[in-house]
Amino acid sequence: MSAPTGGIPPHKPMKHPLLSLAFSLLVFGTLAHPAAAQTIENVDPGVPDNSFYADLPFETTIGGDLEQRAGFNYRTVEGFGPGRVYDFCADYYVGTAYQGLIYNVETGLGSNFGASQNDAIGALFSNSITGFDDLLNQYLAANGGSWDYNDELSDQYDALQGYAAGMQIALWEIIHDGTDNGLSIVQGPDGGDFRVDDIPTGSDPRAEAGYAKAEEFLANIRNSTWTNTGGVNFYYAVPTTPGEQDRLWVTVVPEPSSALLGAAGLLLVLRRRRA
Repeated sequence: MSAPTGGIPPHKPMKHPLLSLAFSLLVFGTLAHPAAAQTIENVDPGVPDNSFYADLPFETTIGGDLEQRAGFNYRTVEGFGPGRVYDFCADYYVGTAYQGLIYNVETGLGSNFGASQNDAIGALFSNSITGFDDLLNQYLAANGGSWDYNDELSDQYDALQGYAAGMQIALWEIIHDGTDNGLSIVQGPDGGDFRVDDIPTGSDPRAEAGYAKAEEFLANIRNSTWTNTGGVNFYYAVPTTPGEQDRLWVTVVPEPSSALLGAAGLLLVLRRRRA
């Protein structure tokens, strides 16, 4: 299904090795992949292109019992493209600045996490982003291409926000508590360093969906139903301002367009002529 106006194409990892190689040589190595480390200025987390969030009651050993927004910003960052960046929080209860931040950005997950965490993060996003993209494009199609809330489509909108929240909650569990309780978000006071308070049934459909989706994602990783299938790139962004929040940026590796395929064909023709 093609994306509606303002939407995004469905995420499908490239499968053909020759196309993957041609694509890497023609585009990814020069346009879509930033240098190993670079400084990005004027990233404004307060004014993303779009945001997808749900409010959930968290309990943590560092923040107590507080309500926190869980989800991600969907933004354009110069040099990280050609698509938008899925901008997630690596920390929680950290930072107060919302604009004018400068980030030192490292390509990949690097040494920020352990090997098992890196595997789990790769499995999470290489699989979950596909489902989010599908939900988003379905909502845009039903809403005439608009990202705005539509009361008549509230169930779809809540499901979309909850899915995004589930991605963020699962990431926090992997980073901050995964080794303690086997990648499971336990509700209540005995749930580990990162946990979610009980959410009464029917109280908040987005919060309920966020919790349920996070547990679904983590179960898929625990059971090895999800593994890292590729198709996504990771960047760890550390603000130069002390006390602000580290970010995890995720981008989707784009599939070759018809123009790129044509360029690859041209290279093949030229090679044959030289031969």
